[in-house]
Amino acid sequence: MENKEKYALVTGASSGIGKELAKLFAGDKYNLIIIARHQDELESTAEEFREAYGVTVQTIAKDLSKRESPFEIYDEVKRLGLHVDVLVNNAGQGAYWEFKDIDINRELDIVQLNIGSYIALTSCFLQDMLQNQSGKILNVGSIAGEAPGPPQSVYHGAKA
Repeated sequence: MENKEKYALVTGASSGIGKELAKLFAGDKYNLIIIARHQDELESTAEEFREAYGVTVQTIAKDLSKRESPFEIYDEVKRLGLHVDVLVNNAGQGAYWEFKDIDINRELDIVQLNIGSYIALTSCFLQDMLQNQSGKILNVGSIAGEAPGPPQSVYHGAKA
C-alpha cells in the first residue's frame, strides 16, 4: 500500500549501503530525501528511484564533514515543508594511513562526518519526532567499531 505522506531521509544515499537502504525504503513506498556530497550523483540516484518505485525523491547536496551541514539540511527540509518519518544516519568514511602520518584536519573532518553529523541530525529531527509522537532513527555502524584497525585508527575509534 502506497503512502505518499511518509518520508525517509537517508545520508550517504548515492552509493553503497546508503543507496541500498534508500532503495529498500522506496520499495516500501516511502518518499525519499537523499543526502550526499555530489548533486550529479544524487540526481542520477533520484531518477533511478523515481522510475523504479514511483516515489517522490528530494535531493540535498551537502558535505556532512562540515559542522553547519546537518543544520542546513534540517532547515532545508523544513523550508520544503516535509516531515521526516525515518532518519537514516549512514554517511561515513575513513582514511587509510598510520596515525603518525595522519592529516589531522582530514581526520577531524572524518570525526565530524562519522560522529558529529549523526548527533546533530538526530538532535534536530528527534525533536519533531517527539512532538509528533512518531518516528524512527537508524544509525548505521560498522564492524570496525568492534575491532582494532591501526591503519584506520580514527575511523575505528569513531565507529566504536
